[in-house]
Amino acid sequence: MAKFTPTEIAALVRAHSHRLHRFFSSSGVPRAEAQDLVQATFEVLLRKLDGTIDDVERYLWGIARTKLLQARTRLKTYEEFHQSHFAASTTTLSQKVDRRLRVSVLLARLDEEERTMFLMRCEGLTIEQIAAATEKGPATVKRRLAEARRHIDAIASETRTPDDAIGVEDVEDSYRHDGA
Repeated sequence: MAKFTPTEIAALVRAHSHRLHRFFSSSGVPRAEAQDLVQATFEVLLRKLDGTIDDVERYLWGIARTKLLQARTRLKTYEEFHQSHFAASTTTLSQKVDRRLRVSVLLARLDEEERTMFLMRCEGLTIEQIAAATEKGPATVKRRLAEARRHIDAIASETRTPDDAIGVEDVEDSYRHDGA
């Protein structure tokens, strides 16, 4: 087969671009990306159009199939990444405000010494550092932290619905990430 002329290439693009776009779109590829895939398919074909291809249409659709598989892999990888990194940590502003309010109310119900030691621990201070700062022994600090945890669990269990439940880990997480 001889080399293709620009007129033949234009005819090939006109004959297949709409079909390729429909193929990509109906395969679940977003519309904008489908157009990019059509263009990429023709780019690969034009680089290979050297006269050695016997069935150009079959070759074109083979390229399209490969591009579709690559796009699906890319989209799947993106979705997996997005779900694993963002979906679990995505909270709305109202959810953050609600959680911050519940944490503040919960912390206010602890006695002063428990709250102080618990918040120091949330800040990352060691038992020894808390003991030095509060002028208490390490055993006392450990006991007061355990009491704070028990009180937080008890107060949290008083909530009416499981959706409103908040635990020690939620309090610590909220303190660190929401700036409570």
